[in-house]
Amino acid sequence: MSQAKVDRYKKEKKNRAKTIKRKKIKSAVGFIILCVLVGAVIGYPLGQKIYKDYAAERAANATIEANMFHYNLQKYWSENYSDLFPHSHMDTASDTDASYDETSNDTSTENASETDAR
Repeated sequence: MSQAKVDRYKKEKKNRAKTIKRKKIKSAVGFIILCVLVGAVIGYPLGQKIYKDYAAERAANATIEANMFHYNLQKYWSENYSDLFPHSHMDTASDTDASYDETSNDTSTENASETDAR
């Protein structure tokens, strides 16, 4: 062997532990990056689908829960407080509809009388 080859071999042998450690670190980092990329490629679309399904289900359940809450509130009010407040808006919806119709009729009669006056 030539002296250059011997010196290179001694240098490689001296730094062999560092070189092996660097290769292991590079391969581990590469594997981690690969796993993250594969997870992102698979996980993002899957997560979007799951979230949309969950959001739609949650919105549907929220409406049902709100309706049930309103029904239970009306039931509770009528059982406990309807005799104390006989003309409350919680008893029936027709009371509020009637007041709305009266105001709309009043407005239309006022407009008609103004037109007749002109």
